[in-house]
Amino acid sequence: MEESRDSWIWFLVKLRDALSIDDLYSWTFMSDRQKGIVEAVSCCMPGANHRFCLRHLYSNFKKLFKGKELKDVVWVVGKSYTQTDFVRYMEVIKSISRDAFEWLSRIPPDTWSKHGFDPLVKSNDIINNWTESFNAWIGEARAMPIVEMLKDIRKRWMQKIYYRHKASIALRSDLLPKVQAIIDKRSREARAIKKAIGRKQGKSSDFAQFWRQSVIWA
Repeated sequence: MEESRDSWIWFLVKLRDALSIDDLYSWTFMSDRQKGIVEAVSCCMPGANHRFCLRHLYSNFKKLFKGKELKDVVWVVGKSYTQTDFVRYMEVIKSISRDAFEWLSRIPPDTWSKHGFDPLVKSNDIINNWTESFNAWIGEARAMPIVEMLKDIRKRWMQKIYYRHKASIALRSDLLPKVQAIIDKRSREARAIKKAIGRKQGKSSDFAQFWRQSVIWA
């Protein structure tokens, strides 16, 4: 089936019905910017979040604007967690190429930069490489008849869930290992902080104490 607005609407309606999607606000879609998909998601899934894969977005960007400097800054902009950083690095892009800046400015920031993502969505992914990883993971099952394919995928998921459950039992905290490692690293760095420079109303500001209390929320 050729990709178009109508074909995407057909697919999304089938998906919505198959998954019994009622609360659209709790769903986030990530895609490239292929013909018709933006309009289709808006039509069939009003209220759902829709992100663009930054890898695909940059693939289109680099056809018009080449150079490693621009490439590096575009990825920094996409990974920016605050509006301040977003604006700062967009200005860097403008200083390199005003046309590149204007091209990116036409794309809503909440579809491709982390700072604009809905804070209620517990995912900060900006690329959908995991879909390609999934396709590689199911391997030969893709060529099986539909029933056998689903059985094979189900077995793979059961095995993955089992092994992840075993790994979770061995965790030393309620946090994932990568998150715990970040907090541990910042806690060690905080020990070197003595006292902030500056005074307010005659009282010194103990930044070190504030930092030590805050790292757990990082």
